[in-house]
Amino acid sequence: MYLRFTAILLLFVIASCKNELSRELDVFASVNDRLYCGSAPESEAHFMYLNQIGIKSIISVDGARPQLEQATALGMKYVHIPYSYDKVGKEQQLKLVKAFNELPKPVFIHCHHGKHRAPVGAAIVLRNTSSVKPDELLKMIEGLGTSKSYQGLYKTVRESETLPESDWSKSELKAYEKSSDLVEEMARIDRLWDAVKLEGELEERIHAALLLEESFFELSRAEKNPDLKEQYEEISMSFKFMRGSVMKKGEQVMESRLKRISGLCKACHSKERD
Repeated sequence: MYLRFTAILLLFVIASCKNELSRELDVFASVNDRLYCGSAPESEAHFMYLNQIGIKSIISVDGARPQLEQATALGMKYVHIPYSYDKVGKEQQLKLVKAFNELPKPVFIHCHHGKHRAPVGAAIVLRNTSSVKPDELLKMIEGLGTSKSYQGLYKTVRESETLPESDWSKSELKAYEKSSDLVEEMARIDRLWDAVKLEGELEERIHAALLLEESFFELSRAEKNPDLKEQYEEISMSFKFMRGSVMKKGEQVMESRLKRISGLCKACHSKERD
């Protein structure tokens, strides 16, 4: 236990530094003097900034391939532990704890936007390296901008436990961890699609639509085929548009929006899968 936090202090975590260098990153948060989190470094200037403030190691929880060469050139270690917006699995939690404990400090955890998956990764680390309790961690991730729409991420933090070293020490860390292959991801998407179509609570259907929006966005970022990349982007934007329409006009517009998205999916399947 190297630090002791209080709920009050967690509410005042610095969500974005105001000095000149920090403008190089869209989101940058100081959790403590050994742990930071934020948005993905995507340019030489981003990595230079992290190097200048003394970051020694980077943990990416994003699905995109890390820019290992830029980090390595500056002497920084890189570990890749990708996970989705719906939860952080036990295996990923074990890897997060091992990475933080074994990597040179300070450590910077990033996802793409820096507001959702990265703060939750930081919360898992704090749960295992300090006396902070889940209710305090929930306040922390909310203060860092994690949307409550991502119910699975909040559930992960709420149910987080201290993981024994005998478990996390066995985890294998990689500089690049291949994300779920397309077949596995599409199976997950299929389950979320069912959740959107079911006549359940509107809030749950909108949440499933949000996860689908993010899933197709991540697929578009990783896709090399220009046609597929464009199709994934269009489907992602369609889910975003649908959620906005439902919030403004009500549930009655959902059916027509889903029908249009279904047409986009079938067109893609007929061309690329069937």
